[in-house]
Amino acid sequence: LYDYPYAIVNSIAYSPDGERLAAAYQDGQVIVWDAGKHQMECKIEAHSSVAHGVAFSPDGKLLASVVGDSQNRLPANKSLLRLHDTGTWALKSSEETTEFSWRVAFSPDGRRVGVAGGDYHSEVSYFGLYSIPQDTYEEFKMESPISLAATAFVPKFDAFANAFGAAIQLFQSSNEVSYGFMSPNDTNTYECIAPIRDLAFLNEGTRVAFGQGRGWDNRHEPGQLSMWETREWTNSVRVASQVTPSVNSVAVTPDGKWVFSGGVDNAVTMWEAKNLTARAVLLGHAHGISCVRVSPDGKTLATAGFDGRIILWDISQLDLI
Repeated sequence: LYDYPYAIVNSIAYSPDGERLAAAYQDGQVIVWDAGKHQMECKIEAHSSVAHGVAFSPDGKLLASVVGDSQNRLPANKSLLRLHDTGTWALKSSEETTEFSWRVAFSPDGRRVGVAGGDYHSEVSYFGLYSIPQDTYEEFKMESPISLAATAFVPKFDAFANAFGAAIQLFQSSNEVSYGFMSPNDTNTYECIAPIRDLAFLNEGTRVAFGQGRGWDNRHEPGQLSMWETREWTNSVRVASQVTPSVNSVAVTPDGKWVFSGGVDNAVTMWEAKNLTARAVLLGHAHGISCVRVSPDGKTLATAGFDGRIILWDISQLDLI
């Protein structure tokens, strides 16, 4: 249990070796916790209004974070993509984004960093791509009333996948930029019943689990957890779906057997991946769940919430560690 009661936990991420757990907080702090000793290892002073997303590089040598700014150093509705050296915690790189940034992810080779974001007020969504070897940053914008809420890399397609309203956008940028949309809801991307808020891929990207909901703390409208087989991206097939309270986050075990979801009802649900049958409900947070993540060895589940807590669960015993 990691208790930092001063702010909501927006996002968490395990290091590749599972020894560290990074957390982005609503007060702008990014804190790295020692996952074994259950104590704070480092607090990165963000000097910002809010920290939204964190991710470790595949080799564990870099920590990426996306943060807002409260020192009036950036224009309104801007964010920073920052890379820190995990050996010294020195700042290696900082890139200004043109809109709010919500989530960040690395490619498996560690050479690319994807950033998903947008601004609800200006009705602009964007995907940012930072190349570490070239030290270059590009943004690709779309006019829409819906922000990109999450991003994850899909090995099967060698591409980033972004949660975009009721659709999942596939972004490929090897020699040229191309987009592909998977529309799980068979409905207008901009007028969906519940936007996709998080997604996780299984088996190298052959399947995707995603959660939908109307908002971080909206208890009055239902959400949905779904599993789809990707096949060819634009010809994907629904495997299963379940109506749930509004979902904020999903995670899968490395062996692809289990899916975890967390949302506004303060509970984390464990699902059998093959058919999304609920197997257990974990209760420990005083408020809604903002993020769920599974350790690289598949033995531990970390859950973060609006109560400022990060809780570790033994997946085999379904109990607190």
